Amino acid sequence: MVYDRAVADQPRLLAAVRAATTLALDNQRLQGELEAQFAEVRRARAQTVEYPGSPTRRC
Repeated sequence: MVYDRAVADQPRLLAAVRAATTLALDNQRLQGELEAQFAEVRRARAQTVEYPGSPTRRC
């Protein structure tokens, strides 16, 4: 990110940029958390053992 002194006197613009940056960073963090949760679900499903004669359910 680059700071430009020319926009220092435009507080509304700075606030909008700050809000957009915060949203982008939060989105990236949440996306990472979601991917980690999906990986955990895939690992758990791979470890699930089905016993002979038990009904199988497909989603």
